[in-house]
Amino acid sequence: MSDTTTLSYEYETSASFAEDVNQAVLKLKKARLGRCDVSESDFNGAREKMATLLNAVASSLGASTRVTRPVHVPSEVLERLVAKHSNQLSCFQDDLVQTAAALQKGKAIDDEAIKVLEEISDAADATASASFRRLRRR
Repeated sequence: MSDTTTLSYEYETSASFAEDVNQAVLKLKKARLGRCDVSESDFNGAREKMATLLNAVASSLGASTRVTRPVHVPSEVLERLVAKHSNQLSCFQDDLVQTAAALQKGKAIDDEAIKVLEEISDAADATASASFRRLRRR
């Protein structure tokens, strides 16, 4: 593969991942605020998607968790999360697992869960932006 093709694929993968994460997080936040434009099925789908994703991220970072479905998380997203939480990685892993469990059980989404969801969203956005900048420089 040429360098441009590889960069294009990386950007497409990271941008698609970021979009999926951001849409799910946005639905969860809207539902938490009582917005009427999020249906029950959309809310439940976002809960399930993010719970699965959080478990996959936690597992990729070394936490012992049961991953029900394989989820592709771009390696650069994982690297960003490790770099940001290097001093407290085990605490972050616990937060991921606890938030995933809360989402799976249908518990209310509290401020701590929102922080964890935003961490994943921020890492996904930063990865997509970095991939785009690398592609644009070519």
